[in-house]
Amino acid sequence: MTNPHSTFKNSSWSKKLWQIILLLCFVSSAFGQVTTGGSGNWSSTTINAPWAGAAVPTAGQTVTINSGHTVTLDINTAVTLASITINPGGILITIRRKYNQCNFD
Repeated sequence: MTNPHSTFKNSSWSKKLWQIILLLCFVSSAFGQVTTGGSGNWSSTTINAPWAGAAVPTAGQTVTINSGHTVTLDINTAVTLASITINPGGILITIRRKYNQCNFD
């Protein structure tokens, strides 16, 4: 009598299933993280000016401003981020006092 668990472990579809699960875990964590690759306006979609992937951060994402990078907050709409980290030497500039509000928990 064969062990049903050993059949599952050795089947090619179970290996593919594990690969898909790992890929989904990696992709889901990558979508939540936005990091600077240079300096520029918050709203910029130019690669590394400031966002490394040229994607402007959206609600629920985690943002990191790296050392030596300056990001100018030039948007008029509210965005609630999961978190924002400004590494030593990184700068976040707000230019529209009327529209910018930061709440820190």
